[in-house]
Amino acid sequence: MTVIDSFLAFTARLGEPERLAVEEALADLMESYEPKYGFTTTEMAELDRRMTETNPAIASKDEVRRIFGHAFDQQ
Repeated sequence: MTVIDSFLAFTARLGEPERLAVEEALADLMESYEPKYGFTTTEMAELDRRMTETNPAIASKDEVRRIFGHAFDQQ
C-alpha cells in the first residue's frame, strides 16, 4: 500500500467536516507547487549571486526591530 493509498483510506473514514478540512489543506498544498510560485531565472541568478558574497550586508537588530517590531533572536 502506498502513502497515497493510506491517505485515501484515512480520508474515507473521516466525517464530512473533517474531510472538507483535509481537502482544503490538500488543495492549498497542491497549489503551492504551481509554477507561478517558483523563482524565475532572474531571481535564481540573484539568489546564487547573493549566496557567493564573501561579505554580505546584514540588517542590524535595530533595523529588524524597526521593520518587524522585534528581533528574531528574542523569545
